Amino acid sequence: MIKVIFFDVGYTLVNEDQVWEQRCKEQCMEADAQKLGLSPSQIMADILEATLSFKPQFRSVIEKYHLSKMVPYRFELETLYPEVKEVLNELASKYKLGIIANQKAGLKERLAELGIAEFFEPELIISSGDLGVLKPDSKIFEEAIKRSALSSCELMMIGDRIDNDVRPAKLLGMKTIWIKRGLAAGQVAPSKEYQADFTVESLDEIPSILYMETKMEIRELNANDLESLLELYVQLSDVNKNYSYEKSLDIWKNEIENNKYIKYFGAVDSGKVVATCYCTIIPNLTNGARPIGFIENVVTHEDYRRQGLAKTIIDAATEFAKANNCYKVFLESGIARTEAHKFYEKIGFETGSKKSFLKWLKN
Repeated sequence: MIKVIFFDVGYTLVNEDQVWEQRCKEQCMEADAQKLGLSPSQIMADILEATLSFKPQFRSVIEKYHLSKMVPYRFELETLYPEVKEVLNELASKYKLGIIANQKAGLKERLAELGIAEFFEPELIISSGDLGVLKPDSKIFEEAIKRSALSSCELMMIGDRIDNDVRPAKLLGMKTIWIKRGLAAGQVAPSKEYQADFTVESLDEIPSILYMETKMEIRELNANDLESLLELYVQLSDVNKNYSYEKSLDIWKNEIENNKYIKYFGAVDSGKVVATCYCTIIPNLTNGARPIGFIENVVTHEDYRRQGLAKTIIDAATEFAKANNCYKVFLESGIARTEAHKFYEKIGFETGSKKSFLKWLKN
């Protein structure tokens, strides 16, 4: 079980785009760079090439052109990714958090300036500047293991580079997550040593990964889950408070259980359904006679929200639709649920191309 999570900093917690843009401009203003006719775009291209080749980013440029001076890194231009504080706050309530980063001395103070130092254990904030060792040297990871006083299998490393973050941590037995963004998003693993256990594009995907790693099942639901499912539906709407288990079981047995075009998906925690949706495959004569997938009754238990479970079950439903050759999937959401709408858009659903109309039918 994971007990400590270590993070890289650049392109993991902070967006460095503005830093690199400014640094390239400043480097081009140096006399020797001007003599060579270097442009910011050329230096940026060289930095990207070095990153994809598993080489030091800016130092490779300095060495390539034999430049006499390396302009400074402007820390003040770093910006926190929008999801960082919320994710760190959630993770810090369940795990110890640390840092393993190629950063100059004084990292603790910079984390405080960013407003996130409170989430990390001071003794687990390890920077190359303080230790005198640069990643991917295994010594910095060995120091992290030593300070944690845990087995490496109880530790996780999250970073944006498969050469600096994933491979050295994995070789020592740590779990790894590659956050695929920034300059290193295009890196390609040349061997299994470089392949992370998980790959994400945003930190807010991580809580669900960790949760499911510990005790959560994501699976198709069956009749044994029905009572728990009906209890969860009460949180979907008060209308469902007076449900009949016997009637629901009859419907399940006779209309759902053996229907290969209807599947209920759920996140199940110790036998309790805590998130669910279902998908129905609808036959269709247009678009090459490919069917349509309809996802409905998406709900997550109030104690399990903001852990990525809704995305996981919707992904499962979407895969079911793909397996049945559907050309699209659609779902509906209450017009006032603006936060839910943002979530659905984030995971790939469109809002502008269609408009849904609903007519309630009386008994």
